[in-house]
Amino acid sequence: MLPQVKEISRQYLDAGKRLHSDLIAGRMTMDEFDKELAYFSIQCGFDELAFEPYPPRPSELREYDNASDEQRRILLEKPAFWNIDEIKIYLSLYEKTLSKNLGHLWWLKELLERFIKCNDDKRILMVKAKIATYPNQTI
Repeated sequence: MLPQVKEISRQYLDAGKRLHSDLIAGRMTMDEFDKELAYFSIQCGFDELAFEPYPPRPSELREYDNASDEQRRILLEKPAFWNIDEIKIYLSLYEKTLSKNLGHLWWLKELLERFIKCNDDKRILMVKAKIATYPNQTI
């Protein structure tokens, strides 16, 4: 790790520990903690909130997508179809990616609705631009 990156990472870790200590010691309320954490996430973790593309569908699922209703019914009746390694791996990766994207999108919307002040145009535009990178999202 580059020395400057290591120093920045240490600073963020120290800031997170300080916030947590202040909360535990009663020097800040949960609302204050949430607000500090929100701005902290914009400063240091904003890139982590990017939309992650879903994995490509395996050929077996693409064939299923293009099959007739009768062919799909026949495929689904075979338990072996869902035990194909490529399908199991795809479904696992898809579920992880979906969960991550939904969590990030939820947090971005929370930033807008609860934490960013209405006169903070720069951050509002940043968050709205990030939300717009998610499919079918409008703000």
